[in-house]
This record gives sequence, C-alpha cells and structure tokens, in this order.
Amino acid sequence: MKVYELTRWAFEPLLPPLYKQVRLKLFEMVGNNGTKKNILDVGGRKSPYTIFVPADITIIDLPRETEVQKSLNLGITEEIVQSMKEKRSNIVNFIFGDMTNSDLKSETFDVTVSVEVIEHVEEDEKFVSEISRVLKPGGVFILTTPNGDFVENKNPDHKRHYKKAELEKLLNKYFEKVEVEYAISGG
Repeated sequence: MKVYELTRWAFEPLLPPLYKQVRLKLFEMVGNNGTKKNILDVGGRKSPYTIFVPADITIIDLPRETEVQKSLNLGITEEIVQSMKEKRSNIVNFIFGDMTNSDLKSETFDVTVSVEVIEHVEEDEKFVSEISRVLKPGGVFILTTPNGDFVENKNPDHKRHYKKAELEKLLNKYFEKVEVEYAISGG
C-alpha cells in the first residue's frame, strides 16, 4: 500500500456521504470469497472511490482536449496517469477512451463504477449499452448522477439531470435488476 492510499483511507470518515455510499457498495461487490475482481472505473481519472478496494482496477476516461474539459477538470491526461501510477497500487490499466464507443472485450468486468459521469454523456443509451456489454454475467453497475428531481442543471457540460423514473427506464433496457436509490437523503 502506498502513502497516498493510507492517507485517503485515514480521512475516509470525514468524506461526503456520496463517497461513503459508493465505497460501501464497491466493498460489498468485491466480497471476501478469495477471487480477485476486475473493476472498470468509467470516468475515474482521479477516482477516490476505488482506492484501497482489493481488486484490479481499470480506468477509462476521455482525453482532456476541450476548453470546457480543462476548465472543469474533466478527462484524463498523461500527467494524471503518471501521478495515479505513483499514488495507487490497485490500478492495472488506464485507457484513454470513450465508453460510448469502446473496444473493451465483452464480459470482462465483475463491477463497473461510474460516479457523476453519465450526465456529461450525449449518447447516454450507447454508454449504458456498452457498460452492460463489458460486464460479466451477474456483474454489477454502480452509477451515480445528479438527481434531476431535486438538482437543477446549471453545469455547462451536463447534458441532463435524470429524474428517478427516467433513469430507471434507461437502465431497465439493459439490466434485469435495477435499483435506483438516493445516496443522499433529500435528493
């Protein structure tokens, strides 16, 4: 384990509720059955959510190219990749890529996590379809996005904020079991 990971772990109790909810779900999915899981972290350029998770982590993110990406600190750069390689011990691969048009192998990952990403994606249905394709049978997709029932969309890069029914409808097209819940009470 690296110093960065230990530091993040030590401060975990002080972090926001969304962070705690995602981490709890990830640890539940990984389990303790002795089999190391493969996790795809979509848009996880500096993802604190997969730190210290006992799994092999692959991060896929768009290359940082546009002015909006630069101003909002979105996308990935070679500098970010190098920094994360120095700080993290469980990342096995970084991919500069678009999850709506991925060349990842089908049925590769046990878990896919995408935290506050889908609202940036124009082709959201292709995004979810690709997530479904790369998950192994029985795999789990952990997704967070701003709650359109409570949060007004003021971000220049957000394409939409889903209402609960809209998100359920989209996910039900590609997954047999869908649970949409509020990570933060009140929205």
